[in-house]
Amino acid sequence: MIYGQRNKQGGEADAVAELVRRWNAGELDISRDKANQLAEKAAQYGMEFDVESRPLSKGLFDFVDTAAFGMVPDAWRPESAGQDYYGESGVDRFAGGVGSVGGAITGVGGALKYGPKAIGYGMGVAKDSSLGKAVAGMKENIQIQKAKSYAQNLYKGSKVDRWNRNEYDPFNVFSGGDVGF
Repeated sequence: MIYGQRNKQGGEADAVAELVRRWNAGELDISRDKANQLAEKAAQYGMEFDVESRPLSKGLFDFVDTAAFGMVPDAWRPESAGQDYYGESGVDRFAGGVGSVGGAITGVGGALKYGPKAIGYGMGVAKDSSLGKAVAGMKENIQIQKAKSYAQNLYKGSKVDRWNRNEYDPFNVFSGGDVGF
């Protein structure tokens, strides 16, 4: 029984070794999922596995992610076959670094150049928007009410106020008027 298990295990190891040899030579055209399964088996048996390289897509992702100050979800970063078991290839790491540096320069430079303009434009649009006009109208109405209240308090009890309420007659001495005839 032990001999049969070892033979079975040896047969699987031989098959994995042959598939890995073909993969490393570029002779095997399989899906990324199948390549990840092969990389997992190769890692279990301690075999060398050439990780798939995707420098352009990884470099561009890192460029965009860094320029956007990390706002792009990491789940969107491209993955290479075998990366989970053997790490990224050197070319992918280099391309990612170049993309990150380029994105940092672009993001910071763009923020410094266009940030003040964007803020000024945003504030100008806010004043011209219907919400901005409504807020301005409300502020104007509040100022008008304050002015009316101030004027009413200033003239309350004055001769003009009493005249308007028909309480003041300048020709009647008994009503508190100045001149009487």
